[in-house]
Amino acid sequence: MHINIRKFNYKSACEYERFITDEESSKSNRFKYPQGKERYILSKAWTREYISEILDIEPKTIKFQKTANGKPYLSEYPDVFFNISHSEDYFAIVVNEKQDVGIDIEKIRYSENIEKLAGKAFGPKEIAKIRSITDKEEQTQLFYHFWTRREAVIKCLSKKMAKNFKVDISDVATSLKDPMICLSPFDCVEVFDRMELVPEYSIAVAKKIKDCSINL
Repeated sequence: MHINIRKFNYKSACEYERFITDEESSKSNRFKYPQGKERYILSKAWTREYISEILDIEPKTIKFQKTANGKPYLSEYPDVFFNISHSEDYFAIVVNEKQDVGIDIEKIRYSENIEKLAGKAFGPKEIAKIRSITDKEEQTQLFYHFWTRREAVIKCLSKKMAKNFKVDISDVATSLKDPMICLSPFDCVEVFDRMELVPEYSIAVAKKIKDCSINL
């Protein structure tokens, strides 16, 4: 499994346009603000560049398709999976062979309303854990720790939207010692935290497991 984290440097966007296709370049011109355009160019270019380095192919030759749920995949490399995420100043990508993956990166924004936000987003176990902590800074960090784990799992399993994801994944967020989580006999994932990679950001990666031996 390959993970790459990059910081956006908008001044370098023009240098990376050579990695993207004419269609992607045309789409970039639809953005109203320059920073949105530059972020789009860098995200597309870095995705192509990183995957091309792993596969040893030309970046522009990579062909992307989307699943019914809107998740991009490599049409000519069905055994290679990838996922991207970005938040504020950082871009993250994970690439894996054989099994699907998901990644989420979030800038930690401190708030006094974390318990209220948790009540809307999480399951009973996650909410209880957050409410058991009195320190607001620790509460916020734990909230984003849970959030990125949840999003990584949802993206790994190709679920379209969190609100449509009916399985209770509270165990994913609270089983901190055991990275293997089974949501069903067919949806088993390993979840890894990578919070140490970028200060003030929460990062989680989920990798699907081919053979789930747990009897649910």
